[in-house]
Amino acid sequence: MPTFPHRPGKTWHRPTLLALNLAWLSLAAPVAEAAPWKIRADTQVQLELRQIGWRLQGPFAEQRVELVLRNPSARPMEATVLLPLADGERLRGYALDINGELRDAVPVERVQARVAFETQTALKVDPALVERDSDSDYRLRVFPIPARGERRLRIDLARLAERSDCGWRHTLSADALPQGSRLTATLSASLKPVLVPEGLGEPAPSIDKSAPAAAWTATLPLRSGDAPRTVCLPAPGQPAGFTHRLDDGTEFRWLEVPMTDAGLQPLPAPSRLEIVWDASLRMPGDRLLELQLLERYLQGRSLSVTLTVLRLGMKRQQFQVRNGDWTALRETLLALRPEGALDLGSWSPAAGAQQVLMFSELRHSWPHREAMKSPGLPVHLVSRQVADLALAQPLLQDGGQWLDLKQTRLAELARQLTLTPGVRIASRWDQAAWHAESRTPRHGVLRACHVQPADEAWRDQPALLLSQQDAQGRRERSVQAERWTPEPLAAFWCGSWWIQTLEAEPLRNRRQLARLGEQLGLVNRETSLLVLETLQDYINHGVMPPVTTPAIREAVLRGREAKAQREREQTTVQRNALAQQWSSREDWWSRDFSEAKEEARHQRELEALKKRQARERERLETQFERKGRPAPSIAMQFSTPPPPDFMRPPEVHVMAAPTPAPKAESPTPRPVDVPAPHPALPHPAPPTRVEQPREPAPSVAPAAAHTLRAVATTERYAAELAQARTAEALDRLVADLSGTYADSPAFHADVAERFAALGDRPRAVQVLSNIVALMPREASALRLVAYRLQGMGQSAPALDLLLRARDLAPDEPQSWRDAGLALGQAGRCEEAAASLQHVVDTAWPDRFAEIALISLAELNDLQQRCPSSSFSTLPVALRKSLPVGLRVVMRWDLNSTDIDLHVIDPLNEEAFFMHRDTRQGGHLSRDFTAGYGPEEFILRRPVPGRYKIVARYYGSQMATLSRGATVQVDVQTGFGSPQLQSRTLTYRLVEGGGDIELGEFHLDAKGRLLALPVPAKAKGKGPSAP
Repeated sequence: MPTFPHRPGKTWHRPTLLALNLAWLSLAAPVAEAAPWKIRADTQVQLELRQIGWRLQGPFAEQRVELVLRNPSARPMEATVLLPLADGERLRGYALDINGELRDAVPVERVQARVAFETQTALKVDPALVERDSDSDYRLRVFPIPARGERRLRIDLARLAERSDCGWRHTLSADALPQGSRLTATLSASLKPVLVPEGLGEPAPSIDKSAPAAAWTATLPLRSGDAPRTVCLPAPGQPAGFTHRLDDGTEFRWLEVPMTDAGLQPLPAPSRLEIVWDASLRMPGDRLLELQLLERYLQGRSLSVTLTVLRLGMKRQQFQVRNGDWTALRETLLALRPEGALDLGSWSPAAGAQQVLMFSELRHSWPHREAMKSPGLPVHLVSRQVADLALAQPLLQDGGQWLDLKQTRLAELARQLTLTPGVRIASRWDQAAWHAESRTPRHGVLRACHVQPADEAWRDQPALLLSQQDAQGRRERSVQAERWTPEPLAAFWCGSWWIQTLEAEPLRNRRQLARLGEQLGLVNRETSLLVLETLQDYINHGVMPPVTTPAIREAVLRGREAKAQREREQTTVQRNALAQQWSSREDWWSRDFSEAKEEARHQRELEALKKRQARERERLETQFERKGRPAPSIAMQFSTPPPPDFMRPPEVHVMAAPTPAPKAESPTPRPVDVPAPHPALPHPAPPTRVEQPREPAPSVAPAAAHTLRAVATTERYAAELAQARTAEALDRLVADLSGTYADSPAFHADVAERFAALGDRPRAVQVLSNIVALMPREASALRLVAYRLQGMGQSAPALDLLLRARDLAPDEPQSWRDAGLALGQAGRCEEAAASLQHVVDTAWPDRFAEIALISLAELNDLQQRCPSSSFSTLPVALRKSLPVGLRVVMRWDLNSTDIDLHVIDPLNEEAFFMHRDTRQGGHLSRDFTAGYGPEEFILRRPVPGRYKIVARYYGSQMATLSRGATVQVDVQTGFGSPQLQSRTLTYRLVEGGGDIELGEFHLDAKGRLLALPVPAKAKGKGPSAP
C-alpha cells in the first residue's frame, strides 16, 4: 500500500477508493433513453452482469439484478456503486456474498450503520452499506474487493404497473445490460398474462429461491439496445385491495381505484403567468423538450410572464408575450446553463401570478429548515422525473399536476397544462391514517394506503374519501375494496408513501423515519442497509442479523446492553480525563514564565543595539570612503550570550504567498482592527520556492496581510483558469470546460476560488455550491464548502451547511464544534453553548482525543460574550475562562487527514507535535492524525515580537474530494475574556508540499495584534510545486 511521508511516530496507509457510477442499472420508462454506464476511478475494474429476473404480483413488480465486481489489481479496494433509479422505482433490498453465500442486508439507523461499516472497514473485514442520496439515487459501498478477486452482489428493485386497456401493464427494459451484452432473463407471475412479448422461452429455475410458487413462468432473451417489452396481467374494473399484517399487529391496506375518467377540468386562461426554471447543476443540459412544450402552450397567447430562475437563490425578470411571440423569453432561457445548488426554500409564487409552470426535477440540495408550504395556486410541475416526492406533495395540492416529459406526447402535455384534476383525495378526519402516492390520479389510477396501528380499535372496512369537481359542482364520495388479497409488497409501498409524507419535515420526524425504515426495510434519510461478516459482528454492533432465532435475538439484545454499558463507562472515563486535563491547564495557566520574558527583553535590547551599530557603521563607512581609508571596526557588545543551539531558528520549508504592496504612509507596524471573524481576501497565485537568506521583517504592516493561497496543479485546466483576467473571460472559459469537469468537486472549488480572486464573490458562492449539488448528503463535502464560504465572509450560508453537516454526521465531534462556533458568531448563544456542550460531554473515539478540552475552553470563552446565557450543566470546577493573550487554532476540511501546526515565537523556539511546550509558556495541543483537527497553540502572556505560523500537510484519505486541503487558522488575542480579537485566515495546501509558512504577525508590548505581510521570497525547502 502507498504510504505518506514518514516522520517520527507517524505511519499512514491510504486505501484506494474506487467509485463506480453504474448508471446503466437505471431501469427507465419505455421511451427513456438508456444511460451509459461509466467507471470513474484510478484503475480498471471488470464488471459482469450475471442474472436478471422479474416477479409480477398483480400491480406489483420486483426485479433482481445480480452483479460481479472483479478487482484485477494487487491490493484490496473499497468500491462505491452509485445507483440512479428511474421514476417510480424503489430499492427493495440488497445482498452481498459472504463466504460464497449471498447475505441479505438489514435496515439499521443511518448513523449506527455508518459507524459499524467504518469500524469493520478499519478491521479489514467484509461490511457493505447502502445509503440514499435522494428518492432516485442510492449509494452502495462494498469493502473489500480482494486483490485479484471478486465480490458478488444482488440488487432488488420494486416498481408499480400502469393501468391500461389490457390491465396491469408491466414494462420489462433491457437498459440494465451494458452495451454489447446479452442475457436470458427469468419471468414469473401470480396470474397468467393476457399479453406477453414475442420470443419467450421455456421456464428456467428462478434466481429467487424463496419466491412463492408462480402461476406462470417463462424466460426472455435480452440484448442491450432492445426496445422495452410489455407483459399485461388481468386487472379488475373495480377498486383492488391488498393487505399485509406485521408481527406486531400493524395492518397495511393498499387500495387502487381505477380512473378511466380522471375528471380533468379546464383552468381559466391566465393573464399573468409565472415560469419557474430550475437552472441548477443537476438539471439536464438539453432542455429542448421543455422549450418545445412552451412553444406549443404559448402559441397564440398574449399574457404577462414572470420568469423565475432558480439556483441557490432566485432571480426574476418580466416578459410580455404578444400573439404567441415569446422570442425574448426563449433567448433568455437558451442562454442559461446548469450551475449551482438548488434552494427551493427561497421560492414563493410571484405577486399577482394566476398559474405557475415549474420546470424542475426537485433535486433540492441546499439545506432548509422548514417544510415546503402550499403555494395557494395551481402549480404544474414539468420534468422527466421527480427526485423528491416529499416536496412535490405540497406543491401540487392546489390544483396542479405532474407532467412527465418522458411518457406523454407534447400536444397532450400542452393540453394538460390548461387543465386541473377534478378528482383528488379529500383531507378529512380519517385521512391521517391514509398515505398516498399522489393526491390526484396518475397513469389511470388513484392509489393510497391505510395504516391501522396495532393498538387502535379495528375498523373492518377502511374507506377512502374522494372529492370530485365537475359541471354540477364539488361532491364527495367514499370508495373501498370488495376483497383484500394478502401481499407483503403492500406494506413496502405503504411504508414508502408514509415515509414520503414524513420527509416533508425530516428534522421533526427523524425518529419516526428511523423506526419505520427499520421496521419495513426501507432506505430513507434516517435508515440504511447493512451487511456484516459474522454473527459476532452483528452482536457487537447491536444489529439484528437477517436470519434471527430467539437465541440470536437474545444475544443481540445482550450485545446492545453491553455496548450501552461500555459507552456509559467510557463517558465516565472521559469526564474524569477531561477534569484532569482542565486541572493541568489551570496549573499551566498559573505558572510563572518570567525568566523567559526577561530573556526576551534582553533579546530585544540586543536586536536594538545591533541596529544602532549597523547604522553607525554605515555612517562611518560613508565618511571614510570619501577620504579613501577603511572604516574602523565596531565591537559588538552583547548584553546576553547568544541563544543556545536548540533556540536557533529551524530551517523552515515555506510556500511563498503574494505580498501586498506596502503603504508608504505607514512607517511602523500598526494595530489591526480585527472583527471576528475577518476573512482574508482571496488572491490566488501559483506559489514559488526560492532559497535565500532570512531577511529582517519589513517595517510596514498593511492590515490585509494574509491571502487565500492557491496551489499549482497538474490538472490541465489550472493554467487556463489562471490566464483569465476578468470574471467575464473566466465565465466563457468555464462554459467550455464544464462539460468535461462538471462532476469534479475539485474543479468547482478551483473555479470558485478564481471568481473570488477576480472580485466576483456572488458567482464564486454559486459555483462553490455545485459541490453541494453533487454531494448533498456528504457531510465532508458540506463542511468543505462551509469553510470556504467562511473564508469569503459568507457566514450565513456557511452556518446553514454546518448545521446540515451536524445532522448528517452527529458521530463526529467536529460537526458539533463547527456548528457551535458558527452559531456563536451569529449571536445564537444558547444554541452555540448546547452544541459545544455536546462535544464536552460525549465520549469520543481516541482519534478525537483532547477535542473536548479545546471545546471546553471555547465554551467558557463564549460565556464572556453571552453573560446572560445559562451554562449550568458544566461542573463548577470546569467553569473558568482561563484567558490567554495569544491563541492560534487550526482546523481543516478533509476527514482522515494529518496536518501539523507549528508556531515559532520571537525567541526562535518552535512549538510542534514533538516539542509542545516552549520556554516562554507556549503550549500546543495533542497532535491530530485523523479527522479535521483542531490543533491549538496557547500562550498566556506572550512576549512582544514576531510570530510565525507553519503547517505541514502529511496526507489525507479524502484527497479525491478536493485538490488539497483547505486550512482555517484563527489568530486570537484576549481569548477567554470580553476583549477577544480574532482574525480567520484561509489557505489551501497540497499533499507532500513540505513545511508551508502560512503567515506571520507581530504582537506589541500591550499584546495587540500587528499584521505583517509574508515575504515575497521566503526561505524554504521541499518539493517544488509543479
